[in-house]
Amino acid sequence: MAPPRIHAPIRGLSLQLSRLSVVQEPKSIPTSFARSLSATRSSSAAITPTTVTSIPKPPPSITPFEAQTVLATIHSFPTLEPLRFESYPATHLGLPTRRDILHRAVVYEGDNTRLGTASTLWRSEVHGSARKIRPQKGSGKARLGDKKSPMLRGGGVAFGPKPRNFGTKLQKKVYDLAWRTALSYRFKKGELVIVDNALEIETPRPQTLESIFRANGWRRMIDGKERGNSLLITLSERPLLKKALSEMGTAGRVLQWEDVDVKDLLEKPRIVIEHKALNTILLNHSTDLTHSHSKPISPLGKPRGDPQSSPDQGPHTLLGWSQYKELITVSPEERTQLEPQLLEEVADVREKAAASTSGMAAMEILLSAHQLRAEAFLGRAAQVPPVEVSEEDWEANHEVGEAQLWNAAAEDEKAKMFDLKADIAELKGTEESEVEALRLNAENARNEAREWRGEPEYLDELEEEMSKQ
Repeated sequence: MAPPRIHAPIRGLSLQLSRLSVVQEPKSIPTSFARSLSATRSSSAAITPTTVTSIPKPPPSITPFEAQTVLATIHSFPTLEPLRFESYPATHLGLPTRRDILHRAVVYEGDNTRLGTASTLWRSEVHGSARKIRPQKGSGKARLGDKKSPMLRGGGVAFGPKPRNFGTKLQKKVYDLAWRTALSYRFKKGELVIVDNALEIETPRPQTLESIFRANGWRRMIDGKERGNSLLITLSERPLLKKALSEMGTAGRVLQWEDVDVKDLLEKPRIVIEHKALNTILLNHSTDLTHSHSKPISPLGKPRGDPQSSPDQGPHTLLGWSQYKELITVSPEERTQLEPQLLEEVADVREKAAASTSGMAAMEILLSAHQLRAEAFLGRAAQVPPVEVSEEDWEANHEVGEAQLWNAAAEDEKAKMFDLKADIAELKGTEESEVEALRLNAENARNEAREWRGEPEYLDELEEEMSKQ
């Protein structure tokens, strides 16, 4: 085995090589900066090479979160037609989802809604004698006092519940942040529908509201059952909407803005809120932004004394509101008798309003008048007692009763309604196929009216068509 000192020259050589400076070849000089290599001195001064340094770009400007905004679509109820975009601060509808803040708010609301009325009787509160029921010793049994002992049936309850307050506290700023966080969460998921006008319908019938829900995709058939829950938040009382929604079962809830809490904003799959109600909620839950308590809010949805506050588009602004109010205040038995008359009165009011209006607004008012009059005629037909007529007598005389005449009048109103819908569709530039479908529906309604009246010419045409088939 060679001694270790033989490797010393190799270590010294590697050390010397590491100390040597590495000489690099000079890079080629650009032709524009190359100096002439002639033997004589140039008359002009030599150009020394210069180094061009790149100027660093300024960092991109970052908009602070407080100055950022989000765009929300404002719709029209009940068609949900987009009307305009409205800008909201990101601190209102663009907050990140904070599960801890939402959990604290929901627990706070749950604690403060507990009644805490559970109560039991301690042994001193139970009625009975305080005599000792048996001797302390000698019986071989357990020691007992009076019969009100918790160990005996009928005695007091040891450590039972007593009325107490389960309420907890939460900072106002944290609670307001939870409100806007919940709204931001639903807005980001596309589950916050903002409508510009009042969430009110023309009649308290659940069929009307159900057709609106189905047209907007809020109610769908899943596994053979109607599915879909919605939370409707209004600025003030909406009695027609509330009554129709209560008769629809599990379609959803309607609440005024002061009755809503954070848990309600997170429960239902969808939130439909009025524009003024949303602004009122945001004004009342922004103390963590303003660092002061918010101003008192008027029922109009704006601070008191604000000259720009506009009147609420509530149910009192509907044409025929007095008739509707009378309709929902009577008993169900009286309502079926009064409904046709009141609906006709509302239709008359709207026809007069349409006559004094022009343009698309007049056509829409007249459309609702035809629809209400058709419902009134159908209601009158249902009130007529049925009359049994043999088929031979009907074929011989072609006599029609009062109910058939009311049904025919209802079909005439439906025909006018479909014609008006077709005219509105043409003005809006709808596809020709949809307009033709509306015209066809109008023609079918007229034929139904002729059949209800028993017109001989139309009946002969039907017989000819049946014979050809």
